[in-house]
Amino acid sequence: MKKKNKFGYLSLLGLLGFLGFVTDHHLLFLFFGYFGYAFYFNVIADEMFKEHLLKASAISFFILLFVMMITIILVTITRNLEFAHWGLFLGFIIGNLTFAVFHAIYEIKESNGAKDENI
Repeated sequence: MKKKNKFGYLSLLGLLGFLGFVTDHHLLFLFFGYFGYAFYFNVIADEMFKEHLLKASAISFFILLFVMMITIILVTITRNLEFAHWGLFLGFIIGNLTFAVFHAIYEIKESNGAKDENI
């Protein structure tokens, strides 16, 4: 029996996109992008796959920390909470995009047989 890749459960976040219809907040439709992770239910989670996840996660985490640091500094200096709103929004978007892009780069490099080098 083939074991399911737990990474595919991220696709359940796509259900949050339906809140966009209920609340009229159209940015919630961006959650539909998570349905693409359902593909990973059929991917075998070998050591290289897990290593790619760790690398992409680490890069994304540090970029997110940088965005949050800038957000905290701007809110502290200006005392404008609008920066907190945009910082959380941009941090979420940038963090998710960098994770997806770097994970895709690592997977493409592996599928092409290229050596796994640090980016």
